[in-house]
Amino acid sequence: VDAIVNSTNRSLKLNTGTVSRTLLQNAGDNIQTECHQNAPNGIGFGEVVVTSGGRLNCQHIVHGACPQWDEGGGRSEKALRQLIAKSLDAVHTKGLTSIAIPAIGVGKLGFPEQLVATIMLDEVRKFSRHNRQTSLKDVRLVVYPKDSQTIKAFEDVLFSSGLDSSGTTRRGPHVYLQDRRKVHVLAFGLFQRSLVHC
Repeated sequence: VDAIVNSTNRSLKLNTGTVSRTLLQNAGDNIQTECHQNAPNGIGFGEVVVTSGGRLNCQHIVHGACPQWDEGGGRSEKALRQLIAKSLDAVHTKGLTSIAIPAIGVGKLGFPEQLVATIMLDEVRKFSRHNRQTSLKDVRLVVYPKDSQTIKAFEDVLFSSGLDSSGTTRRGPHVYLQDRRKVHVLAFGLFQRSLVHC
């Protein structure tokens, strides 16, 4: 993929958190330097900053801050929606064709899996409606392969959204639910709301 999304803290200290630390180790220290250059005072919840991909096999990393789940208070859901929307916008602005987004918020942040799946798909649909001429054609929602509960939540949300099995479209981005080993379940063209199995 051209870009990946990294959920991190507001201070953009990439040496904290398992995923950020792993990205930093593999991409190199330059991405930490770029974070501080691009956002010297850090970022707010729901905000993003874009760096190069460093030594990774991608062009860019979109770093975003997501808060702890607030038990339905509304602020954390709004921040997650904003983070997903801004990540998609950043990739679109750079003219990239693909992005991988992890299931942000599940796990330590405590968001309900079903809500995360709903938010992520809602934001991709909104993006696709407002950016019909986008270069972005491939959105991969990445789920930890052993997290069967989150995989099921994404499957349930996709199937309950009224998608049919008539095929795909080439006009808009496709969304792929992927565990880290393979494309796991399905893909759909967002403009024609159609579904295919991979």
